[in-house]
Order: sequence, then structure tokens, then C-alpha cells
Amino acid sequence: MNIKKYEIKKILSSPIVIVLMAIFIAFNCLIISENSYCGKELKVLNKIVDKVGYKIDDEMLSNFSELYNEKLNKVNEISSKKYYKTYKSIGEFLDENQFDMGNKNGKFSKEEKQFIKEAKVIESYYILIDK
Repeated sequence: MNIKKYEIKKILSSPIVIVLMAIFIAFNCLIISENSYCGKELKVLNKIVDKVGYKIDDEMLSNFSELYNEKLNKVNEISSKKYYKTYKSIGEFLDENQFDMGNKNGKFSKEEKQFIKEAKVIESYYILIDK
């Protein structure tokens, strides 16, 4: 038993193993930081499931369509106040207004930006399911 303990200690104290562990930990941190947006999208997805259900059937699709149209109407209300213009989709709105969405001193409040981002996630799932 004592020999196994010393062999494991020898392996773990090897410079190659230490360098490889450091590289793998750095790589994992990079992957985690690049995919941190997924957690925010999952929160929105949980809200969708709470409102429309998890089973994809005709009732769920109609409820999801109502939810999407409600969010689109709210985004159009916001855009009509700021730009006096309405849009057919949230993606179209974001394409035209990227500067104001990314700018801290833009036309939108923090709450409006958050709502529009959540609405875009809802739209992306709606388009995915609707096809």
C-alpha cells in the first residue's frame, strides 16, 4: 500500500503532469467563459416552458404563438416610442438598431434592453419550433 502512495505522489509531482493540468484548466476556463450566454438563454427557456408547457402539441404552439406576438407587440411599442417605426420581427428590429442596443448612452433603458434580448431568445425558439 505504501508503494502505491509513493508512486501516485511521484506522478502528481512530475513537472509534465503539472504543466498539462494547468493547460487543461486554462482551456476549460476559456470554454466556460465563451459559453456563459447559455445560462441566460436557459433562464428565458425556463420562463417559456412555465408559460406554454413542455409538450409540443397544437395547444402549446398556439400558446407560444400568443406569447411571441405579445413580446413582438411590446417591442414594437418600445420602437414606436423611440423611432416612430414598427417591425415584422424582433430580429429585424435588432438588425437596424444594433448601435443603440450596444451603446450605454443609447436610447434604451437597461430594462428595455433586457426585455428586447429576452424577446429575441423567445423569437429564436419560436422560429425553430414553427418550422
